[in-house]
Amino acid sequence: SGQTRQFHGKLQPIPASMALTMSRLTLHQNPITILRTPMGLRWNRVSMCLVAACWLTGFTNCSGGDDRTELPRYFSELRSRGMFTVAEDYGVTRLAEAPPGSAEQGILAVELSRVYSSHAAESSPAESAVLWNRASQVIESVIGETSHPRWMTARVQQARLACDQATAEFWGWRLEPESPVRRPRVIEVTQSALVRLEQVQSDLQAYGKLVGRGNRTPEAARVARSVEGAPGSAELRLYGDELSMLQIRMNLNLAHVMEVSPDRAAALRLADEASSELTRHVNSDYLWPARLARVEVLR
Repeated sequence: SGQTRQFHGKLQPIPASMALTMSRLTLHQNPITILRTPMGLRWNRVSMCLVAACWLTGFTNCSGGDDRTELPRYFSELRSRGMFTVAEDYGVTRLAEAPPGSAEQGILAVELSRVYSSHAAESSPAESAVLWNRASQVIESVIGETSHPRWMTARVQQARLACDQATAEFWGWRLEPESPVRRPRVIEVTQSALVRLEQVQSDLQAYGKLVGRGNRTPEAARVARSVEGAPGSAELRLYGDELSMLQIRMNLNLAHVMEVSPDRAAALRLADEASSELTRHVNSDYLWPARLARVEVLR
C-alpha cells in the first residue's frame, strides 16, 4: 500500500488492487489467478488487442514467406482463438488489395470463407444465417473461373462449408432431440453435404490427373508448372484425405440421427468402408481420426 506511481509528473499512491496484482507478478504466481482479478480482466482485454495488432504487424511486414502456407496458418490461429472480427477485418482488407485472378486472391477468399463459417457455427441463428451467406459468396468469384490457380481449393471449401452447416444442424438436434423439425432438417442438410462431397471428390480426381498426380506425362507436368500458385501433389493428397474424413463424419452423423433402418445401415457401411481406406494412408493427418471413426462405427 506504500507503493506509488507517477501520473502527469506527480507521484500518486498505487491502488491496493494494483499493488496486490504487482506483488503476485513479482512472486511468479499462476498468471491465470492474476487474470481473474478485476484489474487482470481489464488488462486481459487490452493485451488480446495488443497481441492481435502485433500479429497483424508482424505478418504483414514479413517477407519471403509462402502465402500457400503462411496465410492459412495465420487465419487458423485466429479462428482457434475465436478472434473472428480481427480475422474478418484483416481478410476483407487484404482481399480487396489482392490482384484479381491471383493465387493470393484465391487463398484469401477461401480463408475468409472459413472464418465466416467458424464464426457462424458459434453465433445466434439470426447472425449465423448472414455469416453462412457471406462464407458462400466470398468464394463464388474463384469458383466461377475454372482457370483460377486456386479453383480446386475453393471447390474443397465449398464441400467444407456444406459439411460445417450440416454439423451445426446436427448439434442443434443434439440439443433438442425431441424436436419434430430438427431431425428431418439434419437428414436433409447432411445428405445434401454428401452429394456436394461426391461432386468435389470427382473434380479433385480429375484435377489431380490434369496437374500430373497419377499422370506423370511431360504434357501434364507442363500444365502443372504453367499455373503459378496452383496446389501441388502434396496439397491435393491432403485435400483428398480431408474430403474422405468429412464423408465419414457426415455418414456417422446420419447414422446417429436416423432410426434403425436400411438407410442407417447403409450410412454405417459407407463410413466403415471410407475409414478403412483412409487408415491405409499411414502418413495422413487424418489417420487417427479415421481409426477413431471405425471404433464409432463398431459401437
